[in-house]
Amino acid sequence: MPKTKKVLIVNRQPPHGTFAMKDGIDMALINSAFGQSLSVLFLEDGVYQLLKYQNPDAIGAKDHASTLAIFEIHDVDNVFVDDVALKERTLSDSDLSISAKRLSPTDISQLMEDQDIILNC
Repeated sequence: MPKTKKVLIVNRQPPHGTFAMKDGIDMALINSAFGQSLSVLFLEDGVYQLLKYQNPDAIGAKDHASTLAIFEIHDVDNVFVDDVALKERTLSDSDLSISAKRLSPTDISQLMEDQDIILNC
């Protein structure tokens, strides 16, 4: 039986203007379905993907943010967010649509070091 890989999906892009958010969600769900040890990390402008009350219809974009809620159903439990990025953007946990554990830069480095595969979105 093949060894389970530790996979980290890193989301760095804002939620609209590219397919990065949809790609990150799709990669998380696919890896979860194949039983990988999965973590998802939101860095830099990627923290905006986690915001509640997005209105992408106003700019003619699709709402992928609501899809994040299915992470829990698909056992995507290791969701992390860059604490520094949240602070720089004056965002709090109450602004986020799903629960995510805040990580310091040191914690982020350790998380990345512990992975077998890192996928960037």
